[in-house]
Amino acid sequence: MRELRTIMLWIMVSSIPAACTSTTAIPTPLPTQTVPGQSPLVTPISVEATAAVRIGYITFPYWAADAGNFALQAGETITLVWEEAPPGASRYEFIFLPDAPAAFTFIGTDEDASDGATAQWLVPQDLNGSFKGTAYFPDGHTIAAGPSGAIYSGKLPPDGICALSSGGAGPIDLLTEPSSDATPFAFLLPGSYAEVLQRTTDGWYLVDAREARDQITNLLTTGSGWISDQARIKFHGPCDEIPLVDG
Repeated sequence: MRELRTIMLWIMVSSIPAACTSTTAIPTPLPTQTVPGQSPLVTPISVEATAAVRIGYITFPYWAADAGNFALQAGETITLVWEEAPPGASRYEFIFLPDAPAAFTFIGTDEDASDGATAQWLVPQDLNGSFKGTAYFPDGHTIAAGPSGAIYSGKLPPDGICALSSGGAGPIDLLTEPSSDATPFAFLLPGSYAEVLQRTTDGWYLVDAREARDQITNLLTTGSGWISDQARIKFHGPCDEIPLVDG
């Protein structure tokens, strides 16, 4: 009986390792992830800044200006000046470019800009365009001046008589009497001229109104009217010979 117990005990002990060594699932290792290659760090490069070319701009006398539009007096000689012109050019050329399809007008050339690049010009009537300046260098390259704005002019003033015109961008009124309390009946547009017939000691001018326009109908009027020297006016011709009367 003792032998049978010993055999059974041996069988129980020998079965323990079998139970403890049961098969266990081993997880399959994940595939190795590939890390994308990175670009090498960029090494900063020191770049020396190049100074911008100063092209400058053209200045000129004008009698009225508004929002980049400049009115010149037809028949007047003006001087164009290229301010801050690029140095070292062999010549500086000035031209007038019309807005309508037409040939440009050559104004002048300055080959010695030690005292400034300039050109003189007798302003013709009925201008509508812009000025252009070009600097020509010995190596063949050119530099242009900045835009001048829109340029225009009216008619030439009448020859041989004293006439006045608007000295600004707007019209001037003609009054029925030489008094600021008088009623305006007509107006003179910029670019139009009224012959001066007489002047008073207190600053009024009697003018021919045939170039003025009626305040109501906007048509050309007749007769004569008065303009004060307080208005923005410009004189043309031999005005020293106008008769002076008491005001």
